[in-house]
Amino acid sequence: KRIGDTTESFVLNTGFLTENNAQALEELLVSEYVWLTQSDSTVIPVNITDNNVKRKTHLNDKLIQYTINVEASAPYLNNYR
Repeated sequence: KRIGDTTESFVLNTGFLTENNAQALEELLVSEYVWLTQSDSTVIPVNITDNNVKRKTHLNDKLIQYTINVEASAPYLNNYR
């Protein structure tokens, strides 16, 4: 990185998902190319920096919640100047 570069970072959280629905997120975590669509419909490439998986372990409810930290692939100033 150059001095003065600013990189945006985001924390993404899901609600509790069933194991069947969580498969798409598992594939996302190992994907080489990941894009984030922001609320204003801007699409930016991101890098997944880390993730956290929380499993709810009730006898009948096998639910999974994800927290994924991502960082924009390009510096903020280059994207928005």
